[in-house]
Amino acid sequence: MTRATSPFRRFLTAVLWTLAALSAPSSPAEGQLGPTGTQFWNQGSPGLGTTLESDAETGRALAIGDFDCDGFGDLAIGMPGDEAGGDSEAGRVLVLYGSHGGPVTEAHSLLSQDTPGIQDATGAMDHFGESLAAGDFDGDACDDLAIGAPGESLEGEGVIVEAGGVHVLYGSVLGLTVDGNDFFTQATADMPGVAQADDRFGSVLFAADFDFDADDELIIGVPGEDLEGETPVTDAGAVHLLAGGPGGLSAGFGLLFVSGDEVVNWIPGDFDRLGSSFAAYRLGNPPSVRLAIGAPGRDVQDEDAAGEVVSLFGPMTALPQASYMNQNGDIPGAPESFDHFGAALAAGDFDGDGHDELVVGVPGEDLEVEQVESAGAVIVVDVWNDIDHTLILQDYLTPEASEDFDRFGASLATGDWNGDGRKDLAIGVPGETLGGLEESGVVHILFAGQNGIEATNRQLWLQTIDPSEDGDQFGATLAAGRLSGHTGEDLAIGVPGENLGAAVDAGGVNVLFSIVLFIDGFEDGLSPWSDVQP
Repeated sequence: MTRATSPFRRFLTAVLWTLAALSAPSSPAEGQLGPTGTQFWNQGSPGLGTTLESDAETGRALAIGDFDCDGFGDLAIGMPGDEAGGDSEAGRVLVLYGSHGGPVTEAHSLLSQDTPGIQDATGAMDHFGESLAAGDFDGDACDDLAIGAPGESLEGEGVIVEAGGVHVLYGSVLGLTVDGNDFFTQATADMPGVAQADDRFGSVLFAADFDFDADDELIIGVPGEDLEGETPVTDAGAVHLLAGGPGGLSAGFGLLFVSGDEVVNWIPGDFDRLGSSFAAYRLGNPPSVRLAIGAPGRDVQDEDAAGEVVSLFGPMTALPQASYMNQNGDIPGAPESFDHFGAALAAGDFDGDGHDELVVGVPGEDLEVEQVESAGAVIVVDVWNDIDHTLILQDYLTPEASEDFDRFGASLATGDWNGDGRKDLAIGVPGETLGGLEESGVVHILFAGQNGIEATNRQLWLQTIDPSEDGDQFGATLAAGRLSGHTGEDLAIGVPGENLGAAVDAGGVNVLFSIVLFIDGFEDGLSPWSDVQP
C-alpha cells in the first residue's frame, strides 16, 4: 500500500537520495563513508573479515558497554540470522571496541556458539544474538555481555524445541573473554521454572543495578512462557532475575516472576506476553530503582492486546511489590484493541528533578479522528508526581505526520545527546513510509528542556548512507552510550532489513555521534561528507 506524502517529505527524500548518489561508493572500502560524525557498519565493512549474507539481520539487537574498561563504550551488534558453524540462522554477534573517534575494527570480536570456549554448540535456528544486554554483573568495573539465543533447542527426554538459552561473557582489560563464561536455560540447575517448547527464554534481555551493590542484575524475558495447571495459559510470559555478585551471575540467586503469583498478582491471560520489554527507573526520597515490565498482549477492559505495564518495587532480589499501569485513569488515551501499550520502554530524568520519568511505547495506537491504523504513540509518564503525563504523536513533530502502520514508538532509547546533564529521547518509527518506500523507517530525536521533553527542540533522521529502501526498518532497534570521546552520548540505530547488493535483509547499523545529534549537519551545512573511515 502506497501512502501520500507531503511536499516537504518528498523534497527531503530527494535531497538525501541526491547526497547518497553524489557519494556513492566506487569500491567496498568507500562504503563506510558518511557525514562527519556518523558511521555505517555492515558485514561487508572493511576490516571485519566477514561477507554479506542474506537474512543475517545485522542490527536486530544492539548493546553498548565498556567491555575493556578503557572509558569508551563498545558496541555489540546482533546478527541472529547469520550462518555459523555450518548451521543456518545459528546467529553471530559482532563486537566493535570504542575509541576517541568511535568504534573501530581493531581487535574486534566475532562471536558465535561455534567460538572456542563458549559453552554449547551451534544449531540451526538458534538465533544467537537476537537479544543483547550489557552490564557489570561481577562488579569488577568492566562491563559484561549477555547474549540471547531464544531459538535454542534443549535435549532431555526428547528435544525441547525453541526452549531458549542465554550466554554471558565477562569483560576484562583485554575485552570480552570466554574464560568463565556462563550459559543459562530454564533447565539449568537451581534455575526457577521449567524449560518448555516455544518458551524462547532470553527473547528479551536487560541489565540494571537494583540493590545499589555496584554490580548489575540480569533480567531475562520469556514472553512465550505457558502457565500450566488446572487452567493452562498460553504465552502468559515470565521474567527471570539473576542477581550479580563477585563471581558473576548465578542461577542459585535467581527469581522467577509470573502472573498469578504473590508478586505479579493479576489473573494471567492468554498472550499477555509478560516480559516483552523492560526499563529501570530511579525515584528518590529514599532512592530506589524500580523495574518496569511490558505485557503488550494484555487484555484491558475487554480490549484485546491493549497492553499493560507492571512495575516491581521494593527489595528486587527478595520479594518486591507490584503496581500496574495502562491507559485507564490519568494516562493519556484509552485502552483499545491491539494498541500494545508497553511494547517498548525506556526511562530518564528529563526535567532534572532527580526522579526518572518512564517512557512507554504504544506502537499499535490507532488515531480515530484521522482514521489512521497503528500509527503509534509515545507516553512520558511522570511517575513521581503522577501528573502532567505527556502524549507524543508524530502529528506533533512536523513536517512528519501519523500514517497507517508507522509504528511510532516501536523502539525507544534515552541518552544525554548534547551533554547538558539531562536525558534526551530517541523514538524509532521502523514502519515509516518515505516517498512510497514502505517500512523504510525514521528516528526522531527530542531534546529535554527546563520542563522536560520538548517537541519543539528535535531532529529527524533518515539513513545517512545507502538511501532509504523498502523494508529497511531503520530505527527498529536503538542503543545509547559513549562510543567516542565526545561529551554527549552517542546513538546506534539498527537497520535489520537493509538490502546490500544481492544480500537481502543483510542489515546494518548507523552510529550517530553526539556532535551531530546536537548540531544537525544536514540543516546547518556543517557536516560535509567525510573522507575518514571508521
